[in-house]
Amino acid sequence: MHKRAQTTSRSTSDRDELLGGASGGMDLDAASMDQRTRLLNGTDRLAESSRRLQDSHKIALETESLGANILSDLRGQREQIVHTRNTLLEADSSIDKASRTLKGMARRMATNKLITASIIVVLVLLILFVLYSKIFGRN
Repeated sequence: MHKRAQTTSRSTSDRDELLGGASGGMDLDAASMDQRTRLLNGTDRLAESSRRLQDSHKIALETESLGANILSDLRGQREQIVHTRNTLLEADSSIDKASRTLKGMARRMATNKLITASIIVVLVLLILFVLYSKIFGRN
């Protein structure tokens, strides 16, 4: 705010100096006055352009800062995604190992059932054979 007041004050003093002050302004001819007016307008436009350029520079710095913050957030999210992916890969390998173990246990259980059923059938046949020989063997 202080810079704008200083710039405005400087512009006013430059304008007065170019116009030759209040006393010298009356004896200037029209061409010289027109040239001075154009020069003052050019100076005002230059000051306005400088102000716009400073505002644009300020916006660019803010945008750069915002972009840096966004990139930092994205980097953190990427690291989190990579960590999650690694955790899922470890879980997947553990699930595969558990699945293989369960399949092996199921095969052993089926084998044990088959062996148990075979033993029961053999025992039943032996019992029937012993009964048959006891009943028909005395005659």
